[in-house]
Amino acid sequence: MKRTFTLLTVLITTSCFVVAQDSAMRKKTLTLQIDGRSFIVKDSAGKTRLISEWAPLVASGEYTLKPDLLHKNEFRLVQASDLIKKQKSPGPKPLPSNFFKTGERFKNFASKDTGGNIIYTSDLAGKIIVLNFWFIDCPPCRSEIPALNDFSESYKDDSSVIFIAIALDDKSRLKNFLAKNPFGYKMICNGRNIAAQYGISLFPTSVVVDQQGKISFHTTGLTNNTVPWIRKTIDDLKNKIN
Repeated sequence: MKRTFTLLTVLITTSCFVVAQDSAMRKKTLTLQIDGRSFIVKDSAGKTRLISEWAPLVASGEYTLKPDLLHKNEFRLVQASDLIKKQKSPGPKPLPSNFFKTGERFKNFASKDTGGNIIYTSDLAGKIIVLNFWFIDCPPCRSEIPALNDFSESYKDDSSVIFIAIALDDKSRLKNFLAKNPFGYKMICNGRNIAAQYGISLFPTSVVVDQQGKISFHTTGLTNNTVPWIRKTIDDLKNKIN
């Protein structure tokens, strides 16, 4: 059965959009319900949109929802590319996830990637590991893929940084999706058990592990500052050695 989703949390200070996997979508009504509160969604022209109108746009990955800071009971339907565009400075640091603690030791895992290669994170000591937990039916997960691709591409000649994506989807469905939507990370399919190992229930979740195997950065959701802060974390870790 195709997964559906519900918006669970919106962190206004970071324009964060996160989803919980395998939860039921709200009825196609005028108001959006989040944590017992009602919100309306308006497009760029200020027109109020039904869920039946904006949900397919968000599901396509081309659009996402951004809190309206002037009207606390409203969201704006915006193009995802505008939300995750590159910035010269990292901006405010995204809020940490609830699944990791900065400075704690990362629990290693072993799994095959989609190419059949076995990944042992325990063998990556001395390298910086960038992880992304996601699934196909997660709109914000899909929305950040172009930015993650551009970002990881800039480190393609740097063997000290390893990018790994853990997808919850099975290999067949993932292969079909990636054929049309390339994702530049090393890809692991059927990653439910790995996500469960860390208690991850909200997506996307990004994590950066330092050269000593400790958590340096972690956050959940789509924000305009996630990629800049992953980059900043990597650069800071590399500068500690140089």
